[in-house]
Amino acid sequence: MLVTKRKRRGEHVTVGKALNTNRLAKWYGFYCSLKAITESGQIKDFYQQIDLIKAVSAKSSTTTVYNYIHNCEKAGLLRKVGRDIFLVSWERAFNKAGFFLSKDTKENIQFLEFYYASPNQIKASPELHIEAAEIAERSWFSLHAIARKINQNVQLKSMLGIKPEQNATIEDAKKLFELQLESFTIGKADGLVTSEEGYEILHSVQACPFRKVQSLVSARKQGNLRATVAFIARIKRKFAETGLAIVQDLSCISEQRKRANSEFYFRGWDQESKAAFWNLPTEVSVFAKFPEMPFRPQFSKSV
Repeated sequence: MLVTKRKRRGEHVTVGKALNTNRLAKWYGFYCSLKAITESGQIKDFYQQIDLIKAVSAKSSTTTVYNYIHNCEKAGLLRKVGRDIFLVSWERAFNKAGFFLSKDTKENIQFLEFYYASPNQIKASPELHIEAAEIAERSWFSLHAIARKINQNVQLKSMLGIKPEQNATIEDAKKLFELQLESFTIGKADGLVTSEEGYEILHSVQACPFRKVQSLVSARKQGNLRATVAFIARIKRKFAETGLAIVQDLSCISEQRKRANSEFYFRGWDQESKAAFWNLPTEVSVFAKFPEMPFRPQFSKSV
């Protein structure tokens, strides 16, 4: 929800950063980092804890921390009394963003958990976590949508070895995508594809869970403001630099020239290698973990 909250900074500016800013994500990210260091919602004498605050919020400057505290106070996310900070509740912070939670939603809220291969990789700023969470959630729901499509395709379900009484899982969706890549490249997939008919069955469901740049840009648009391709490239680079996600280009070139002859699975033509290629979006695998039974709250906008 926060990644769509972009706001124009200057009334008369028509190009540049003014069309692609998301200050709300910054303030909420900082608020979340402060919530992580207190259970009571109060941070006593924050001047004495400034180094800890800089560490958890990934801010290198003390002046920047003071600026974030000031802006979070203006946004209604905290209250500064003398040398103490009082943070508002999660519910009230959510309401400040213009959304309200029902009683059922509050009881079922589960937080997205990020994990790292090494503690030394924890360099990502809180607002970058918010961007990553949006991508991770959409990928997770894409995999579930693919699994539902598999369940509706009896032939494909049988090909993947799923029993009629069983439902496909997100692991089956991931497996299908891997088999599609393999079959497009060499014409076979783990011994499953032996005929043209089998190939078409295997590719009868679009199993790529990753979104194209245009889709990522669209998710970040608000009103007349525009997100840019350059911005998406920047956050992908930040994901890789901070260790928050694995970002890599997927290249898939067919060894079988006949793959280019059918409109069903023709994706493009590589002039240099004289082969058909599948133009896939960049793979962004966020190090995030969803609960076994995730709950996606139904938000209601305030009037």
